Formats: sequence, structure tokens, C-alpha cells
Amino acid sequence: MQAHGDTPDEVTEAQLLEMIRNGSHPLDAYGIPSEVTKVSLVLAKVLQQCQVFFGSYRTVNTNKPLLELIPKEKVAGLPVFTQALRLVPFTMPEHWSGPRLCEDLPGLTLHADAGIRAQAVAVMKRILRGVPRMRNAMLLGVAGLAARIPDDTPEAIKDALRRLVELMEEWQLILSEKSRGTFHEPVSSAAAKLDLARIEGLGMSFLCSNLTDVRKVALDVLFMVRELHGKLLQAGGRSAPVTPVTPAPSTINPPTPGSNSPSWGPDLDHTYMMDVIEEMGFDVSHRCYWDFGRWSDLCRVWRRAGEDLPPEEVLDFEAVLSRSSTYEDSVRWARCLSEIVKQAGQLCNESAKAAYVEVSSRLQALMYKNSSHQVILPTDSLGESSKADLCRTYCMVAAASPLYSSSASRGQGVLSTKDLFKVMLSNVRAAPEPFQQAAMLALGFCNCESVPLLLEEMQGLIEEYSSTRTSFMMPQGSRSRLRRDEMRTIVAHIYRLVATDLRPGALHEDAALRSKLTDWIVDTFKYLQSATAESFSEMQQLRYCLCMVSKAVATALGGSPSQAFNTSLRRTLFDTFGTWCEEGCTPARYRAEVGKTLAMSRMRIKDPEMARHYESDMAETADVVEHAAYLAMAAMLLGPSFETPGQQKGGRVLSWIQRMLTAATTSSASTSSAIVGPAKSLVAQTALLHLLSTNVELFGVCVDQCYASQASVSRAYFQVVAEVYAAQDVVVKPHILLSLVLYKIVDPAQDVRDDALHLLDVLSSRIWKDIKDTKVASAEAAAALGGQPSDQNPGRVAVVIGNLQDSYQQFQYQLSAKLARDHPELSELLCVEMMIRQQDAVGRAAHHQVLTCLPPWMENLSFAARWEGNWSERLLQSMYYVTAQHGTVFPHETERLWTTVAGNKRNIIPILDYVISKGQLECGQDLSAVERFFSVAKRIALFLARTSSQQTIDHLVYEISQQISEDGEMAPAALGADTGASEFQHVRWSSNHSRHSSGGFSTGEALKGEPRARTPTGGPLRRIEMLKTSSFRSDLSSSSLSPSVADSAMNHQRTSGDNNSPDNSRRNSSMHVASPLGPRADRGILTRPQLAMCLLAEVAYEHDEDFRSHLPLLFHAVMIAMDSPEPLVYHHAQQALVNLLYSLSARHLELHKNSGALLTEHQQVTSLIKYLQSMRSRRLWAYEDITLRHTYLASSSALAALVNAVTEAIFFESDLRERWAAEALRWMLECNSRHLACRSHQVFRALRPAPSSDACTALLTGLAKCLTNPSRLSLEVAADIILTLQVVLDVMDPGKLVLYPQILLACIALLGMSFVHLWRLLLELLSKVLDRLDLNDGTVQHVVLASIPPQEIVPAEPASPLHRMRVTGEGWLLGAALLQRPHLLALHQLLIKGLFNQDTQLVTVQVMTQLADQIASSRPPFRSHNQAQYVTSMSIVGETQGQGGTYKGLAALFGDPKDQLAFSVFSLLPWLCLHFQHTPFTTVAQACIKALRLACEKLRLDHVADGLAALSAHAQQDLPSLLAMLCPPLCAAFFPRFAKVAFQRMMEVLQRGSATRLPALAILQAIFEVPGLQLGPAAPFANDSQLFFPVAALLKSSVPEESKAALQVLDAVMRYSDRGAGEDAEQRGLQVEVLHWAAAIDDTGFERSMVTEVLGNIIDSWPGHARKAGRAKLMPFIDTAAEQRGASLELRSNIP
Repeated sequence: MQAHGDTPDEVTEAQLLEMIRNGSHPLDAYGIPSEVTKVSLVLAKVLQQCQVFFGSYRTVNTNKPLLELIPKEKVAGLPVFTQALRLVPFTMPEHWSGPRLCEDLPGLTLHADAGIRAQAVAVMKRILRGVPRMRNAMLLGVAGLAARIPDDTPEAIKDALRRLVELMEEWQLILSEKSRGTFHEPVSSAAAKLDLARIEGLGMSFLCSNLTDVRKVALDVLFMVRELHGKLLQAGGRSAPVTPVTPAPSTINPPTPGSNSPSWGPDLDHTYMMDVIEEMGFDVSHRCYWDFGRWSDLCRVWRRAGEDLPPEEVLDFEAVLSRSSTYEDSVRWARCLSEIVKQAGQLCNESAKAAYVEVSSRLQALMYKNSSHQVILPTDSLGESSKADLCRTYCMVAAASPLYSSSASRGQGVLSTKDLFKVMLSNVRAAPEPFQQAAMLALGFCNCESVPLLLEEMQGLIEEYSSTRTSFMMPQGSRSRLRRDEMRTIVAHIYRLVATDLRPGALHEDAALRSKLTDWIVDTFKYLQSATAESFSEMQQLRYCLCMVSKAVATALGGSPSQAFNTSLRRTLFDTFGTWCEEGCTPARYRAEVGKTLAMSRMRIKDPEMARHYESDMAETADVVEHAAYLAMAAMLLGPSFETPGQQKGGRVLSWIQRMLTAATTSSASTSSAIVGPAKSLVAQTALLHLLSTNVELFGVCVDQCYASQASVSRAYFQVVAEVYAAQDVVVKPHILLSLVLYKIVDPAQDVRDDALHLLDVLSSRIWKDIKDTKVASAEAAAALGGQPSDQNPGRVAVVIGNLQDSYQQFQYQLSAKLARDHPELSELLCVEMMIRQQDAVGRAAHHQVLTCLPPWMENLSFAARWEGNWSERLLQSMYYVTAQHGTVFPHETERLWTTVAGNKRNIIPILDYVISKGQLECGQDLSAVERFFSVAKRIALFLARTSSQQTIDHLVYEISQQISEDGEMAPAALGADTGASEFQHVRWSSNHSRHSSGGFSTGEALKGEPRARTPTGGPLRRIEMLKTSSFRSDLSSSSLSPSVADSAMNHQRTSGDNNSPDNSRRNSSMHVASPLGPRADRGILTRPQLAMCLLAEVAYEHDEDFRSHLPLLFHAVMIAMDSPEPLVYHHAQQALVNLLYSLSARHLELHKNSGALLTEHQQVTSLIKYLQSMRSRRLWAYEDITLRHTYLASSSALAALVNAVTEAIFFESDLRERWAAEALRWMLECNSRHLACRSHQVFRALRPAPSSDACTALLTGLAKCLTNPSRLSLEVAADIILTLQVVLDVMDPGKLVLYPQILLACIALLGMSFVHLWRLLLELLSKVLDRLDLNDGTVQHVVLASIPPQEIVPAEPASPLHRMRVTGEGWLLGAALLQRPHLLALHQLLIKGLFNQDTQLVTVQVMTQLADQIASSRPPFRSHNQAQYVTSMSIVGETQGQGGTYKGLAALFGDPKDQLAFSVFSLLPWLCLHFQHTPFTTVAQACIKALRLACEKLRLDHVADGLAALSAHAQQDLPSLLAMLCPPLCAAFFPRFAKVAFQRMMEVLQRGSATRLPALAILQAIFEVPGLQLGPAAPFANDSQLFFPVAALLKSSVPEESKAALQVLDAVMRYSDRGAGEDAEQRGLQVEVLHWAAAIDDTGFERSMVTEVLGNIIDSWPGHARKAGRAKLMPFIDTAAEQRGASLELRSNIP
């Protein structure tokens, strides 16, 4: 064409289109506007004819070339058709002037002729440019064309969609040109309109295609329509968004090259379908990857998405879009689309509805009706796999689309949502399993708005299988039951999917929905409960569905109270689910049922292949149900606990959680690797979170578990605790959480450390209201680790902790130090908490880290003095156990704890007090417990001493000193009728008396019922003794110990080593070998002082000077513990002694060793230490106490030797002996233990201190107490005291003995007692006094007599002996004044009884010999007629002055010397006659005879002295001849005054003696044969048959010599009576007093009763005694024994 004009120029196409836009016709440019109508009609006619001839030939409906289809005569018309199309839109045909253009023209783009297709596309693009109002319609026309294309022609669909994309790109190009100003068009609102929803709906419908190419093109459509719509909005005046949104290349295809896509993005205020895909595509592709099959819920969450893809392939939306080869790919893509559409329904509802219309229309196209006019959906079973895949996809997308009501559907001719559900539910009844699963997925994942409608439509199915319940006992071939079961299973799966896909809050808002789900749960639960064991496998899918629905409902309700889903239902379901899993309420029960079912199947199924398939399926099902049950059980814990508060801590819920956390992770029993589930630990953690979040009262229980020994348990509990505390306002004491934070801040797991920091952050802001302080603490702790404040919030600090252990451990310490400074008020509680919790720590590193962070807090501690029952006790106990567990592994850290606490010196005493108290508890257990205690306690004491040595040592010494107050062994009861000790007893004569009689005394044992001390034979003490005590036998000859110590020890071993010897057995039977702890059951085997000594043993090694002030007490405590029955005690006593010797002496002497100084001392100390080391773990001597029979102990010698060795080793302490002796004196008088008092006596005797008035007074006071109420125990203690007094006299300077006259007075006063062995010791003491004291010295006599206690004598009758003594001044004045016994003439009367006991004979003879020596050395008497008229001590003293004073003083002390001599001669003569020659005692006898002879000479009794001289050891005469020489002078000297006394003594010898009977008979015979014997007033006694009855009794003696001698005596008596009757009658008138003394042994008990009274008077009169009256109670164990015996007697008296 050419334009009308002179120089017509060619008009371009762009100009023509611009003319059309401006409303002009193109023909106007050529000057022929009048031809417009004609041209339009002609063109319309041509196009209509061509459309008729050629328009139906499309690429979609032909497989042959176009020329073969068109008649030959019409082929020439194709070019005409093409050229006619080129005129559009320049000349618009009449019939295309309306909507028909947009209907016909898009169809030509699919024409079989390529030229027509190209021209049609060009026409559409020209219309977009030239006719703006038709742009949207043209796009919709192309979209409509694509929608009308059947699914079985995918290539046509792709072409149509590509045309649509090209048109949208053209439209975008137009908008771009317009924005640049190169394209102009009139302003028109129609030009900017775009039906976005229709096109997006079309794109979504074609994403359902089975072909990936179609999906990609459809995705391009969605992309381009978003771009186009955004540019339209911008062109219409909307501002472009600031941040352009560029689609990710991995999810969508980029615009085609040359599309000139602008850089700006779509409108952000509008959500496009493509936005939804981009935002959700990746998540949906992963979340829905496994959404198919019966167990899709588990796979979706716990199976890794894309695990079946090649490693190089990335799983995203595009990857899922690109896969369509398998059934799984098809289902997976359908699920992704359904989720996209479901989300689009909320964000772009109109597009989602348009998509539903399109999808529903295409789905309807696939439906058909069967012969029953039932709408059928294509399934795979019909051989329509492609259609089945499309149908499945359409169903899922349509069901997920927004609810489409019936009213809306009627207007558009598409299915409503309700109709869709009906069709799907009707088809699912008879469809194969793949379609059923697809239908279940479609219905289960339907849009949330459609759920109530779906549940309503499913009521028909529910009623169908619930209307007639068929028993499970029906035959297996029952089709109706199987059908109902199948329907029930399908409905269950739909409910499962619906429940798991509910939107948040749906159940809270919709009560009807909540009710329906709950009703289904209850109904299914009841159905399963009614099932039999045979149906176990058939019910597995229902169990799975019930678990998942219950889990979903419980989770959706979130623990809020609900009447429908109440606590009772949750508890019932929890218990039921527990039976469907291995770690349930009854472990291993579920697997047993599975195994039983498999065993039954093997018997029922004969085909091996089918059996294997069934077993595999069953195993897979069992695993799935077990996983589901675990998850459901966890969900049931959301809400109030269904256990009572008392059951919660150890109830079934927490027990189940514990089992789950500790259960080993094992592989599934299923053979299918596709079945996966959550780890048991993760389920348990979820369950715990549910439980704690809805039951915060369990917070404390959970905190406890944060310190569990299993790392998995503690980690899970801590993470839950941190999460719950951060989410809820839980009231917890801050020290509990701080402890937890400090413990977990060094956890090896990074996530745990992060949780700990977060917990500290929350705690700080919540408790202290100032997050800055604590965060700054964290910042300071992290200063070297990278923590920096945040610029956005200066109040908060970003804390970065290194991953190395050193890094976060350093952070922990710095954080702990800062918190301790900021919050010192929490120190006590926090330390208690951390120390208690630390015991449950797991792993070596955890222990070390906790111990490291504690010292900063412990610096603030101050233990209470009364630590029992409060935080101090709890902390100390925790520190003790931490030391026990980790002291050897972390010695430095453990020591730092104790030294930090000990830095406050007020803490030392409570700590030691606790340790000792703990020891009393631990040492009452087995041996291992004792060893553990000492390994810990010693370490603690050592740590304290290193910090504060003086205070630690002072308190331990104080505790040791309390041993004096500890109860001793069970003492014998007080003396009753029999003390168990030998007494001088009056023996009545018996005709059966023989030579083998006891000889005048008895040794009766204690009362039968009297308790005796005994060695315990059972209990811990005996066990440890057996384990640890070794033999005492050792080779001491090789020891380098000093000879004294070694010899004593050897002597001890000889006496106590052979316990099987008869002698030793008898000895042991009489010794109190008992435990010092006694048989008390209310305490352990060690006392507090013993424990303190054990602890001090270790401390003594490291410290020296601090012990100096305590050496006496320490050495004494160590010595008396050396023989403890408890091996632990004597072992530690030895160790303590060795360490003391080394630290105090040897260590310092070693410094002078090289210089040559003090070599002797060093060698001495070294030898002692080596000896003690060689005796390690062995007693140095036996545990024994003295008895009345055995007062000498070998152990006492060993003890003395060691005491002396120690004092010599500590030579630099010059006053050690005196101080130690004072300590020993205190112990032996005040100690509560009889054994320790005994050992204290021995120590005192070994030390041999200088005598003191205090010591003597105390000893005599103790002796008086022992004799007040005598018992075996008290008498033995009295024996110990007398032995100690003997040593006091041995040490005392003889010249100083006069300062202690009370000792002599006490000896005289105590002679009245009748206890044989004690009496013997007393005579030994008296002998020492007589040996050291010159009683002929006037001064000595004066001092002694002046010391007699002043007392006023009651006036006596004139005829009494006392009256005569007062008048004449004669007699034994000391006996009268001191003993109140005026009938006694001399001291000898108290001594004679000692001659009648084998144990006392020698010492009695010795004392009488000493008394005779005193007489022999006295001066001659001076007779004075001025006799005293009143007997007082001072009057006696006055009489001793002047000439002959010593003689008279001696008479006052011991009796008239002549009387003394008479008593001595007549009592000693039988014994002297027996032993004066040829016996072991001849030496003693000769000494006695000599003393008597000298005394007689002093008294001018020369004839008697000559007679005694005849009893020489070398005498040649026989005894009768010697007696014939001696008796005449004796009778002349002492008869008739002492005649009867002589006869009585001889008769007493005959009664009590055995060996001395023959000498006594010989003496009697000699006396009566004395020529001219004059008895005077005593003559009648010779005829006294009663007096001479003992002689007559011996006539029947079994010893012939005795019978013969007795007969001779009687014959002599008769001859004397016949011979001297007249002479005696002449002398009877003489005024001579005839003395008589019937018995030397008092049988009335009067003498014994007077002893303690007299001794008490002596002590009371001792100068200075009054000021010592306040002394602590003396020997309290005696009172204890008396009380015990009193209780025992009272008990026996109450027994019938």
C-alpha cells in the first residue's frame, strides 16, 4: 500500500498500530477512508470461509501432513488465509470486532499449518499493541484455549501456554517502551486491567500435569503473570518497591532472553501464587517428600527428605517438579501442589479459587459413569495409569483448595467441595489400595475450612461399619467383616491425616471438631480394647492411627483443660500406648506379642515366600506402631499430671522417661530401611518438656535429674528445664539455678553451654531485675574469649565462649568469681547445692570443672558452731564425699576447697567436729568403710593444718583430751557378799579338815550373777581384729632399740605370746582383757578422741613447734592407746608417735648430723623410730589390767621402757617428765575408763616424778574411795594406787619422807582390811616406809604423832582398857587414837594374820623384822610417873620429849616394845622353826631371828636372846632340843601375862597353818615340859578343853606325824596339870593381867568397816586438802560400776 499524497512515503507497522490506538483507521493514511467498510466486509467474508475450510486442522487432532488432509482444489486457499490474517488488526473483520476475535484467533495458534500459526501469533501481538482494551481478553482467550485442550494432548497445552507467556512478555515489553517514552497510547483503564486470578488459576491447574515440560511452562506462566501484574501496577501510579524480588534460579525458570524484564519487582502489597511457591517451595518439597503410604506421618518428620536422590542433586521445589517417572514422584508432586494451594487459599484466595475451578473442570473431564450411574474416577486398575495420576493430583489439589460452595458451583458448572468429597468417598470403597491411599491423602490434607464438611460426609462410612458390629470370632473368610475393617482403617487414616494437619488453634475454636475427634478416639480405643489376641496384626494400623490422632489432639490442645480430652482419658491412653512399645509400662511385653503373632503366622501360612513377606510387613508395622506409641505417650503428658504428688517423683511417667533416655539406640527390627522414627531420647525429652511445661511443680525434680550420672539423662533434663524456665514464670530459688548454670557452662556439648548462658540471662533479668550486672559478669568472664557488647543494645552483652575445654573452664571460673562478689548472700546455699550436686557429676572433666569454680563462693562461708541439722552439715557432708570420690584424682582442687574454707579460722572447729562425728558413724560399719573414712579424714585434717596449723592442732588435741571423759569398759559390779578377792577369813574347825585344806583362807570367786568384763567376740571390732592383727612374735633381737625397751618387749612377748599355755590361760582368765569401748551398741568402734588421735597422726608429720605445748597430753594419749583392742587405734598411735618423734626431734637433729654434734641423741631417736616402724600394725604390748592375783604385768615393763625412751628422745624439753607426770596423775584420777586409769598409773610410775603433796593426797583420796564400797574393780584400782605409792616412796628422798607422815598413818590404818592381795601390797608399802623412815628420831616421831587426826575420845568406863590406858599412859596410844581400838596392844596384832596366807607370809615376816630392828635401835626407856590424863595427839607428842623419849615415842607409834616382842616371838616362832635352816626362806628367817635377838638384848631379855641365838642356820641339835633351850626363858620373860596369848596363837596355827602345825605342836610340848612352869592366873586355861580342841582334832589327822605330835602335846598338858596344880594355885592370887586374843583375823567385819573412815580422817587432816576438795570426781568408773551392779541386783530381785 501506498499513502495518498504527492510523495507518498511507506507507512510502518508501528505507525499503523499507533493510528489504531489513537482511534484512526489505517486506510486513512492512504487517503481512502471511505473504503473501510467494504474492506472489512470482504476481509470478514474471506476469513470466515477460510475458517470453515481450514480452521479445524490443528496439530492436536491430526497425525498426517496437512496437504494430505485438505482437498486439492482448496489447497490454494491456504496462502489466502495467511494473507488475510496479516490485515488484522489494521482492518478488523466484522465478525471479529467483538469477543469472538479472542476466541477464534488463539485457536489458530495451534493450526497445522506453520504459516497460519505464525501469522496468528503475530496478529495477537499486534492486537496487544494496537488495541489496548483487548489485551486482557486476548490473554484470557489464550488461557481459555489451553484450558479447553484435553490432558492427553500435552504438546498442544505446552504450545498454548507458551503463547500465553509470549503475550505476557509482549505486554511487558509494551510497558517498558511506554516507560521509556517510545510507546504512546491514550490513557485507558481497560488497558491496565489483568485477570490475575484467572491466569494464576490456569497456571496452577497445569502444574498438575504429569509431564514435567508442561509443569515448567505453567511455572513460567505464574512467573510472567506476576511480573506483568507488578508492572501494570507500577505503570498505573503505584511506586515500585524498594527491594526488588528476584526469583531464585533453583525454583523457577528465569525470563526468556530478550524479554527485557525490568529490574523492579512486583508489588509487595499483593501476594502472588508465584510468591507462595517461592516462599514455601523449598519447605514443602522437604516436608511432603514422604507424604505417601500408611506411615507418612513418621516418614515426613523422621526420614531425611531426598535420601533416595543422587548425591549431586539438590532437593527443592524444582527438583520435585522435574521428577515424574514413578508413583512416588507423582504422589510427592501432588502433595507439594496441595500444600501450595492450601497456603495460597490464605494469601491469594481468588487465585486459589480460580485454580479450584480449573482443576475441578479438568477432573470432571476425567470422570465417567458406570452402569449404575455412579460417578467413577479413573484408577490404575482400569489400565489408565496416566489418567489415574492426573486424577490423584487433581483430587489432592482440589481438596486442598478453599471451600467451594454448592451455590457458586452451580453458576460455573463445576463440582462443589461437598460433591467432590462425595465422589471421592464413594470411589474409595471399591478402589484398589493405591487409589485408596491417594484418596486418603487428598481427604486427609484437605483445606482446613473443609474439615467439618469432610467429617460430616464421612459419617456415612462410619455408620456403615458401625451399624452392625461383627465379632472378631467370625471366620476369616467373612467378607462383610473384612469390608467393615477396611472401611474402619480408611476412616482412621483420614482422621489421622486430618488431625495432624489441623491449623493451630482449630480445636480451641471449634468445639464440634474437637468433640468429633475425641469421640473417634474413644470409639476406636474401645474397639481396640475389645479385640482379641488373634487380631493383633489386623489392629496394628488402627493402633497407629489412634496414636497419631491422640498425639495431634493433645498437642493441639496444648495442655489446656478440656472436658472432652480430660486427664482421665489421657491417663488411660498413656497406659494403653505403653503396652504397644518396648519401653512402655511393661518392658518387653510388646515384642513378646509380636513374636507370638509371627509364630502363629508361620504355622498358618504354608508358602515360604508369602510367609517372609508377611513377617517383613509385620515387623515393619510393629516398629511403626512402637514409634507412634512413644510419640503419643509423650503427647499425653501435655496437661495436668495424672499422678498424685507423691507418685510423681518415682512414678510411672518419670520412670518411663528415664528408661527412654537410658535405652540403648538399637536398629529397627524391620527389614525395611524406609521405616524410621524418633530416637527414644528425643521422645523422652519431648515428653519431659510436655510434662514440665504443664506441671511446673515438678521443676525441682527435673533440676535434680540435671545432675544425673548418665550424660543423656542430665542433658535432656537440663535443656528442658532451661526451656521451660525461659518460657514460664517458674518460682525457683536463685542458688539452685546458679549452681546448675555453673555446672552446665562447662558441658562438652555446645548446645548445653548455650542453654546455660541463656538460662543465666533469664535468671538475671528475672531475679535481680538488672540484666546488666550479670551480663557484665559474663562479659568480664569472656573478656579474653571474645565477648563484646552489642551496638544495638548496650545493656546486653554478646558472650562468645571457645570450644576448647580450657577456654570454657576459664570462663566458668571467672564467671563464678564475679557472681560470688556480686551475690555473696547466696554463698552458703550455693555451695551446699553445688557440692551435693557435684556428687552426681558425670565424667572426670565435669568433676574437675565443678571443683574449680567453687572456691570463690567458699571464701564467703562461715560455718555455724552448731552445724548439726542446718546448711553447714549438708555442705560439710557434701565436701566430705567429694573428697572421698575425687581427692586422689584431683588433689590440688580438693585441697583448695578445704584451704579456702579454712581461711576463715572460725570454720576449722566445725569442720573437725563434723569429720570426727562422721568417723563415729563410718567406723561402725565394715572394714572398707573405715578405710575410706581415714583416707578422706586424714586428707581433710592435713589440708586444714596447712592453712591454720595451730588452731587445727589445738582442737584435735582438745578432742584427744576428752578421752578422759569417755566411758570405759563394763566394770564388775560392786562387792556384795563376795568380792571375788581373797580375804582373811575365820575358819571354823571341821573334823574333815585335812592337810590339803585351804589353810585358813579362801579365794572364792565373784557372785554367780555378777557381770564380768570380757573381750567381745563378735561385731566389727572382732572382724577388724582378725583381719589386721598380726602375731606379736617378731625378731626384736635385730632391733636397734635401746636394751631397756627391747628387753621389756621381749619379756612381754614371753609372758603373753603363747596364749595356749595352761599358765597363760589361767592368767588370762583372771585378767580383764576387754575393749575400752565396751559392748555398747549405740556407737562405733572408735571414740571421738581416738578418731582425733588418728587424724593428728598425719598432721604430726608436717608440723613441729605447734605441738610443743601439747606434748604431755599427746604422749600420754598415745601411750595408753598402744594396746587398744582396736587395731586402727594402736596403729595410728604408733604412727603419731613416730611422726612426733621425727618432726620434733629427728628432723632437727639431722641438721646437726654433719657437724658431729648430738650424734648420740640422734642415734637414740633414730633407733626408737626404727623400732616403732618395725612393729607397725602390731601391738607393742597386750591389752591387760592388773588383778589382785597378778599385780605385775609384762606390758607395764614394756610401757615403762617406751615412756623412758620417749622422754630421753625429747631431751630438749627439760620439764617434760614433770608435765607428763602431772597429766598422767590427772588421767588416773579423773579418767572414766578403768583400763586407761590403769595405764596412766603405769605411765606415772615409769616417769617416776618428784613426789608432791598433791599427788600423795590425790592417791590416798582415790584409795579411800576404792575401799569405801569395795568391788573387784575398786580393789584392783586400789592395788594400782598402792603400787604407785610404792614408786612415789622409791623416788622420794628418805629425808623428805618425814614431810608425808600421812603415808605411814594410812598404812597402819589400812592394816585392818582383810583383802589378802591388797594387804600384801600394803605391807610392801609399809615396809618401804619403815625402811626409809627413822622412827627412833624424835623429830620424826613428833611429826608422825602430830599428824594424827585430832579427835575427841568418848569417856570410857573405869574398868575398860581405854580407861586404864588413859590413867597409866601405857599401851598402843597410836592405835587407840587413830584406829579407835584401845584393846590392841601393838601394831603386830594387825600383822599376825598375814602369817596365815602363803601370799603374805614373807612380807609379814619382813615387816615384823623391820619393827624388831626399830626396837633394837631405840634408846633405853625412861620411866616417868607423870602419866597423861587425857589422850590426845598433842599429849602424846609431849610425852615423847626428854630422856628415853624415843623409846616412849616408839611405844606410842607401835605399842610397848616388850608387848611387840611378845607378839612377834609367839606368832613367828612356828614359821621360824620351820624355816630357820635348810629351806629357801632360811635367809629371811635368820634375818628375823637376828632382829628379834637384838631386840631382846635391847630390852635386857638376855636369856631369850640366847635361846633365839640357838636357832642358828648351823645348829646341830634337833628342833625339840632347841625348843627345850628356848622355851624356858620365853616362859620366864612373858608368862603368865602372855601365856594364853601364846596358847591361842599356837591353836590358830594348828587351825590355819598346814606346814607349821608340827612346829606349833613341838612348841606346845616344849612349853608344857618346861621345868617349873608357872602359869599363874593363866593356869585354868590349860584345862580348857575348848582351847585345846584343835590339838585333840589332830589325833585323827591323816598325817601320822601330826597325830603323834598331838598326842604328845596332850600328854605333856596332862602331866603339867598333875605336876603343877598346887603351884599354880598359889600364884592365882597374884595381881597379874592375863592377856588373851582369840583370833588374829577379825571375823566380825568391824576392822574392815573402820578402815575407810580412819583413812578419810587422815586425808581430811592433810594440810591443803580442803582447797583441793573441788577436784573433779575421782575415778568415776567406780561409781558407774556400782550403779550397774545396783541395777543388776534390783533386776534380779524382781525376777520371781
